[in-house]
Amino acid sequence: MPSGSIADLLTQWRAAERRWERPASAEEVYAAALDVVRAYVAYQDAPLPAGTGEFMLITDENQT
Repeated sequence: MPSGSIADLLTQWRAAERRWERPASAEEVYAAALDVVRAYVAYQDAPLPAGTGEFMLITDENQT
């Protein structure tokens, strides 16, 4: 999972989105999409205090 300051996490999220938008094979696109999700979750999770019990659920179009 990405780590760093909130500004660093935002930069990592944006970079992951740029990698995801590049033309690539289906496997590479899927891996890049997972990187976007990881970076997004890290960015959203950073300001939460530890032990809040909050979580984020992300699913695909099939809700899996």
